[in-house]
Amino acid sequence: MAGGRTLRQVTDTHKKAQIVVAQATGVGEMELVQRLLDGELSADEFIAQSVELNKIGHEQAVRLAEQYVRQAREMMAPRIAPLPTVGVPFDYKNSLARAVSTVKAVERARQEAVRRAEAGLLGGDAGEVEKARQMLTEPGLTKAQASRLKHTLRQWTAASVQNAHRDTVIRSAQAVESGWRVVTDGNPCSFCAMLASYGEDVKGARAWPSHYFHPDCGCTIQEVPFGVDVEWTDRELELIHLREEAEKYVGTSDRKGMIAYMRAHGQGVVHDATIPEDERKKAGRPKKKNTSSSSGKKQPKNTKITAPEGGWPAGRGGADEKKWAQRQAALLSDTSGEFLATHEIEFLERFEALGEKVTWIPRAKYVRNEGRKSTNDFFWDTRNKVAVEMKATKSKYSTIASAISDAVESARAHDVVKDIFIVDLGEKTLSSKLIDQLEKYNLRRPDKNIKELWIMSENGGSFLQVNLREERGS
Repeated sequence: MAGGRTLRQVTDTHKKAQIVVAQATGVGEMELVQRLLDGELSADEFIAQSVELNKIGHEQAVRLAEQYVRQAREMMAPRIAPLPTVGVPFDYKNSLARAVSTVKAVERARQEAVRRAEAGLLGGDAGEVEKARQMLTEPGLTKAQASRLKHTLRQWTAASVQNAHRDTVIRSAQAVESGWRVVTDGNPCSFCAMLASYGEDVKGARAWPSHYFHPDCGCTIQEVPFGVDVEWTDRELELIHLREEAEKYVGTSDRKGMIAYMRAHGQGVVHDATIPEDERKKAGRPKKKNTSSSSGKKQPKNTKITAPEGGWPAGRGGADEKKWAQRQAALLSDTSGEFLATHEIEFLERFEALGEKVTWIPRAKYVRNEGRKSTNDFFWDTRNKVAVEMKATKSKYSTIASAISDAVESARAHDVVKDIFIVDLGEKTLSSKLIDQLEKYNLRRPDKNIKELWIMSENGGSFLQVNLREERGS
């Protein structure tokens, strides 16, 4: 023990300290953004102070992690306590890119405000003209734009600080050939519960980089020295039991299916469970269908599933259709009775894990030899119900740009407007180079411009809005 404390207490103490440092750094970033918006900081001052703030938060997280590793080793395996820890270096380039991108977003919003104001001076009543003059005097972001920008920066900053702590523990463990495991914040979502339930096995075939942790996640990493058994709490044993039940139903390799099952049957165990406790008990666990009639004779096995009008969407209707149907049914969003493609289900699972909800737009009626009329994919309920088109693509600019422009052109042929897009890159990381390319989309495709572009990457671990440029050099 360290000063009479147990390993669990030491872990909880460092976990809370890790969260405090991350959140404090995130809040500090929000304050810097507000000072930039208020004109208290120039662009250069904001960039310098933002990078410095992130560097300080990173270094504090690394020191905390190294201290935790040494304390935990003294308690679990004194033989490796003298061995060095491995702190992760600060990613100056990424922090700088994020700060510069923020400044560009603010400047473009101000330019747009000036354009709107100049247009307002040309018409409207006296009140509208006065508002336009005020906007020209103090051009800036709307409250919604400022709030969204500050929230996104807070999440990114806090997540990068959290990951500095996690990665330091992981690298320190790997340096001495130890294992490592996920320890939840005590109220995990189904995704984090699945990771935690694997124990040390999470480092092997089921390895997940630290950047896969979702925004505002409070989970931490604990080293598991060779030859040391994990001491499970009763709460963690519940997570293991729930995950093992999921594996029996969807198999051991289908992680997304396991998450959907744990969400559907984890009331009281995971915080994003979807079925109330009393209904779950009443319904019980999924049971195999009785294939025998009342006379005792076996009935012919019918494995054929009727396809929806117009055919099955991508990935549906195969041998695993039952699994996909259950995953869709477990979603919190209103899917309007539609059969969603597998990539659409996967996207919504990740989107809902970020606290978002949608209402799926029913597909237009299928017409033989003509197909369907173009429609957007869904209304974004948690963002004023704007209509959104979603694309799942490779993390390559040409692929993304073509998918967007083709959708815009196809919709235009049906007198439909598609101008807000979310692109899901799956497990891929969004590089600074790709961000820069995507910012120029409207400049490169002037006849197929869009209003908003959002990118989800790292299996939902990152979700941000691209600042589309309207003028060259902006």
